[in-house]
This record gives sequence, C-alpha cells and structure tokens, in this order.
Amino acid sequence: MSYQGGGRTDKAGNKYEYNYTISQLLRVIGEEIYSVTIEALGDDEKGTDLWIVNKDGKREGQQCKGRNINKDNWTIGAIKKYKIFDTWKFHLDRDNNNYVSIVSPISFILLEDVINLARTSSGEANDFYKNQILKANNEMQDFYLEYCQEMK
Repeated sequence: MSYQGGGRTDKAGNKYEYNYTISQLLRVIGEEIYSVTIEALGDDEKGTDLWIVNKDGKREGQQCKGRNINKDNWTIGAIKKYKIFDTWKFHLDRDNNNYVSIVSPISFILLEDVINLARTSSGEANDFYKNQILKANNEMQDFYLEYCQEMK
C-alpha cells in the first residue's frame, strides 16, 4: 500500500529513519563502526540525516528515505527531484574520505548495477567505461550518462 500524502507519510518516514538510526547506534555499541552523528550541523547538515564514521576513518553521509511517494523503486528522476545528487557531489567534493548513500527499503536497481560493475572492474576509468558500460544495455548506458551529468 502506498503512503498517503501529508502527516501520515511524514510519520511513517520518520519511523523508518528512527529505526535505521537505532540500528546504526547498535553498530557503534557492537564496535562495528566508530561513531554516528545524527542531524549534523554546518556543512555536514546539508542533505544528510546521519554521518557514519567507519573504523578506517572514512565517513558516510546517509540520507534516509522511507519511500519514493507511491513507487516501489527509485529512479534517477526521483533522486533529482530530491536534489540528492547535488548534495552527494557537494559532500564528495569537499573531502576524499567522504562517501554518500541513500538508505531506503526500496531498491534503485540501475544504481546498484553500476556500483556492482564498478566493483568488478579493474579500477581504471577508461576500462570501466569501455568494458562495462558500453557493453551494457541501453537503459544502463543512459542511466550512467545521466548520472555522470548530474555529478558533473
């Protein structure tokens, strides 16, 4: 069942965010990660709900989204609507130790597929593009190009 607009949607989204935050705090207690900052201030506040610091010092700015209105997945259009790419670029550009993510119970298959292709590539950008992206289907190629444009 899709979320209704307004107050109930906000409450359901907040509940998802609270539950996720608790799970991350439990990871701190379990010594899996170093720390969690909730609703940071200053530059860290922009477009993030949580900052996770891993044991290796890398930081991950996380934006929690319980749903994408009444859709059962994320699309590049929806991500652009929420200006998530803009905030990702902002945080990635300001520190090489920053990582970013959207935390959601619904999937974003095309982004997940690009990430998996990148993880299995040689690490060379030209090889990745030539051997992974250009050999993928048109939908993946279109998504990748639009993602690159958004991230400049």
